[in-house]
This record gives sequence, structure tokens and C-alpha cells, in this order.
Amino acid sequence: MSTWWNLDKKFTGTWSNEGNVDVSPDDVRLMGLDGAPIAIELRVYGGSVDGYVITGGLGKHWLRNQALVAGEVMDGKIKGYVYDFRDGQREKMALIEISYSTGTNQGEFLSIKTLDQPVHFLPEEGRVYRVEEKYMPAVELNMDLFKRVEEEANKVTEEPSKPATIAPQ
Repeated sequence: MSTWWNLDKKFTGTWSNEGNVDVSPDDVRLMGLDGAPIAIELRVYGGSVDGYVITGGLGKHWLRNQALVAGEVMDGKIKGYVYDFRDGQREKMALIEISYSTGTNQGEFLSIKTLDQPVHFLPEEGRVYRVEEKYMPAVELNMDLFKRVEEEANKVTEEPSKPATIAPQ
């Protein structure tokens, strides 16, 4: 059980590169990377990290634009992974590293580096700024992928002898 005095206020919060943020030319470049934009909500207690991330890449390649985040703080950085559940088990989707900084003009920000991912769920790098929760993007369902899954499931029901395969986008 975590208590309030174990809360890491530096990393805990809602962060985004969209909404009510002042962006630099480099931020504009980062927001143009494949997998962007990115928003993340983190809770860090006693060095353990949990939360969720919303990205354009998840919205394109996954059933929804949101996945979960877990990890731990080591040497002042978060070492973690993005995951979702498949067949009741955690499925790692990306390995990430997050560092905290403050800038003179933009205030607090997190730099997110994607270390490994099988599909472009996240941009290779990103910078997000502390924002009010109301500026977090909505969780959306990838209706095109959902319809393809449903069509394949219906084919299996109609023709049970043929295994269904769903090609990634």
C-alpha cells in the first residue's frame, strides 16, 4: 500500500504535447513523427510507476488509442513499458524511458524515448508538458480495425474449418 508521502510529485500528473501548451519548433518536429501525438498520465509511488498513454500510433495500429504504462524510477528516470492485456496476460507493446526536465520558457516537461516496439505505436521520441486533466485527449476506439476483427470473427462462425487471420495495418 502506498501512502501520500511516497508520491513522486515530479513525474506524477497528466502530460501532453497537445492542448494548452506553448510549443517550440523542435516540438513541432516531434509532433510530426510517426506515432505522434502523445499524452500520458502517470502515478509514481515509492518508485513504482503506473498509468496510461494515448498516442496517434496506438489509434492507427491498435483497437484503441490508449494503452497502459508500468515501470520504476531508476537513476532519476522512469524505465518502463507500454502494455495491454491479451488473453488475460500482459502483452508488452513498447519499452520506454522517461526523463523529467524544466525549461526556461515551457516549464516542466517529460522527454519520452521509445527503446523498442514491434509496431509503431509510439513516436521514437517525444516531449510532453504538464497539463490540466481536461486537456488530455479522449480515448477512442479504432472502428476500422474493430470492424475487420468482427468480419473475421463472423467468417470463422460461418466457416469454422478456416482459421482467421487479421493482417496488421
